[in-house]
Amino acid sequence: MNNKVKTTPFFSIIIPIYNQDRFLSECLRSVVNQTFQDFECILVNDGSTDNSLEICRIFQKKYSQKFILKNKANEGVVETRRKGIEISRGKYIVFLDSDDKLSLNALNVLKNSLKLKKVDLLLFNLSKSEKLNVPMYSYGFETSTYFQGSSMQYIYQLILGTEKLNSLSSKCINRKLFSKIQESKNERSISTYEDFMESLKIVDNSNSVMYISDILYYYRENKTSVTSYYNRMELHNIEYVNKLRMKYALKWNHNDDSLIDLSNKMISKSYYVCIMSVINSELDLISKKKEIHRIRNSIYYNEYRGYTPNFKHFYKVLAFKIIKDNNLFGMILLILLKKIRGNRLKVR
Repeated sequence: MNNKVKTTPFFSIIIPIYNQDRFLSECLRSVVNQTFQDFECILVNDGSTDNSLEICRIFQKKYSQKFILKNKANEGVVETRRKGIEISRGKYIVFLDSDDKLSLNALNVLKNSLKLKKVDLLLFNLSKSEKLNVPMYSYGFETSTYFQGSSMQYIYQLILGTEKLNSLSSKCINRKLFSKIQESKNERSISTYEDFMESLKIVDNSNSVMYISDILYYYRENKTSVTSYYNRMELHNIEYVNKLRMKYALKWNHNDDSLIDLSNKMISKSYYVCIMSVINSELDLISKKKEIHRIRNSIYYNEYRGYTPNFKHFYKVLAFKIIKDNNLFGMILLILLKKIRGNRLKVR
């Protein structure tokens, strides 16, 4: 049963949910206990097979004026978030993953910042530890830094040349932006880099951005085990999203090729990340070998491999992880990558 509040809330918190009953109650309590209470919370259950739906029903029943519950078949996180956006009525939208949580004053800080300056997009910090309260990233900006017009180039550089703006979880977004943003049927099935894909479109449609240094979101580390499921569609998804990256690099680029160069390096890096996903997957040795061969024979891999920004650093990180996990196949791959670097890669 869906019970909406009678007045338009200032915030809509959208939580896509799939099989997170272990952490979901803690997540929802962080919403219930917000010091600023002018919000609605939209729970979109994406066909969970554990107790997530039951937990949602308990909270929706107890806090019926705050929680709206949408239950649907499994369609993936992009489609699930879109369903939440369609239901939402708040002036600003905040996305929360169902195994993470908000700081208790998150909405209050966001509201006060938006009173100071009304913007399309408000950026804030994440942390992996509530106890340590250390930000995940250093942005290099002072708090309340405002971007508009030519200064948006700093935002473009961040999103195209780093991973700092990939996550939707670090953004408070004017709901009006989503009327300009559409996803194709193919995009709604993307399951790799989906946050980055959405973030590109949000930034592209934002005329004004403000950054605040407050840590308002706590991200749960180790969401998946070291050995995880590998989807063969990952390569296709990465290539699709990388085309979008280059599309916006060309659109935002002015007078020089700096954004294109940044994008080239990040595209190259994405293929090595894909290889690491294969190494850490549940695939058997022969299947891993075949999949890595498929990645290395990708047209886009070969087009962008020469832009690897720091192969030496990547190699050291990969070697440490493989040795730590006692991964025999990974050790063989290290030798292969060393050979690739020496014989085929042009490191810039």
